[in-house]
Amino acid sequence: MQFKRKNLSLVTNSMILAFVRCITYASSFIQVMIMSRVFDKFEYGSYSQACTIVTVISPFFLLGLSNAATYYYNQNCEERQKYVETIYNLILVLGISGGFFIMVFHNPIASYFSNLTLIPLIYIVAFRPLFQNLISLFQVLYISSDRAMVVAVRNTILSFIQIGIVVIAACFFCSVELVLFLLVFTDFLQVVILNFFFTNSVMKIRIFKFDILSIRRIMSYALPLASSTMIGTLTINMDMMLIGRVMSTEAFALYSNVARELPFNFLISSFTDIVFPKIISLNARGDKDTLIRIYHAYVELGIILTWILIGGAIVCSQELILVLYSPKYLDGIAIFVVYLLVSASRFTYHGMMLSVHGKSKDIMLVSVIALTSNLFLNIVLFYAIGMIGPAIATLISVLIGAFLQIYKGLKMLGVACKSIFQWGYISRFVFGLVIVGILFFILKSYLIRIPLLFRLLLFYSGYVIFMILFNSKRIKENVHSLNNNFC
Repeated sequence: MQFKRKNLSLVTNSMILAFVRCITYASSFIQVMIMSRVFDKFEYGSYSQACTIVTVISPFFLLGLSNAATYYYNQNCEERQKYVETIYNLILVLGISGGFFIMVFHNPIASYFSNLTLIPLIYIVAFRPLFQNLISLFQVLYISSDRAMVVAVRNTILSFIQIGIVVIAACFFCSVELVLFLLVFTDFLQVVILNFFFTNSVMKIRIFKFDILSIRRIMSYALPLASSTMIGTLTINMDMMLIGRVMSTEAFALYSNVARELPFNFLISSFTDIVFPKIISLNARGDKDTLIRIYHAYVELGIILTWILIGGAIVCSQELILVLYSPKYLDGIAIFVVYLLVSASRFTYHGMMLSVHGKSKDIMLVSVIALTSNLFLNIVLFYAIGMIGPAIATLISVLIGAFLQIYKGLKMLGVACKSIFQWGYISRFVFGLVIVGILFFILKSYLIRIPLLFRLLLFYSGYVIFMILFNSKRIKENVHSLNNNFC
């Protein structure tokens, strides 16, 4: 089967991916909604602990290789084959080793969470990091080869399959083990299918075929990024690990749900998938002016769209918890709001400029600083103010890391901060978000008796639509700038 390449605009490609991400995230939260209601807190807490194990361990067996694939695929056309094959097989070897590592150390892992019922779940998810890392690799390769539509179709189909799995395994069999087994098996099938189509439409990947001379070059780029990613993963999950260690499985269930970052950055994530390879290419050609124009429009569009969506969520935070997780999770509303602010900080890929210039060691250094501050703050704030403390610690450490990466990246690019961030407009924009949010919150309090779902849709959509219309001129200018400079 051959896929036809389509020269779509940046915004068109990004909107395709954004639309599919909406479906993917909707699928994810439908699964959470079902399991939060079907399983009790202990069962759901065990499921969340198994997922946390996969999330924390995966980067340690990926070692930044998917980032290296993006970098070398877009840098050197003549040597793509050997780089892709080598990276693929490195991920394969590391993932197999990681799966056996997880199974061998199942007892210490279960003991850490003080939950021996976790042991069979650990065996089920042992090789999921391998499958997810290979899926991540194929996704960046398809996008870099102008096949974003393949990724879109794959993710859409997968979303519906996963909902079906959860409905059957949770609602009919009420089995956490069956849910995880079917999800892992689905990951395995994805790897097989993605590999088959990539081999037949782009390039053939030979199993266990390494270019020994390329390994050192690949790892010299990937390892510092891997260190950053691993440290970043630990930073983001530090609060989960602390709660899992010192509190009950039921408390972990509560925290893992309300501390779940809602996918309000789906639009800018889709733009990032398309912008990042383009900026690498522009930097390699030395076209700094176009690079700056694209980067400015990308960052500002991220701020506008992400913060509008999150502003509406803060206004409707109580309704969101009731709809997504059920009333038994309403005690965590303060943590939920803190994590909305964490999501607000992810309006861009903070390390983009450092990555483009190959300064992966700087990214690693910033990540170490964020991890150290998060570890210290997690412990101090947990014992000072309780369960919300680790959430606040995560917010502070993420902001520290974001500031340092953006500052260093702009310094490397040789432009002033005000060239990318127009503070006058941003200040007016934030003021508008707050004032409109307060007005909507007050109005909502007078209409508390109307049906829950209708109230959520009315006030959330009303807030978002109003703010988008109010900022529509600026949004159009940035979209126009991206399309013009991408051509």
